[in-house]
Amino acid sequence: MRTGLRHPTLVFMLAAALAAGCLPQRSAAAEADTAQEVSCKLPGEIRSMGGHSMMAAGRIVQTTPADCRQRGGEYTVAETPSGTASAASPASPVSADDRRIVSCSLPPETRQLGEKARYKHYRRSIRTTRSDCENRGGKVYVPRKVKATRK
Repeated sequence: MRTGLRHPTLVFMLAAALAAGCLPQRSAAAEADTAQEVSCKLPGEIRSMGGHSMMAAGRIVQTTPADCRQRGGEYTVAETPSGTASAASPASPVSADDRRIVSCSLPPETRQLGEKARYKHYRRSIRTTRSDCENRGGKVYVPRKVKATRK
């Protein structure tokens, strides 16, 4: 008389089918999460030069939300009028004129010394892109060109 299992392959296949049925199924939200791309702001890197350590600026990359979370980045999710959540659309494309380097006069800062003494700190002009100047509240100006005179 035999005491072992008659069909061990059948038992193994049945156990595998049960285990596969118990695994978590991917939802439609998870499928959409991998399909769309978002603008992801990655954290900065710590760089050291000499004896000093400094934090480098983070990069902005186009990737999936799952990859962004895995890399420690940030992205925003906007809600559409239909009520469904979708990743925020990337910023509108910047024209060539907005990328041109211009002179920018930034607005003054109000600083305070102690409780009562306040003063305005006028910032110097900087050279930056037109769009960055407008985002900072500055005014774009074109320096006057001085004609060279020969003697």
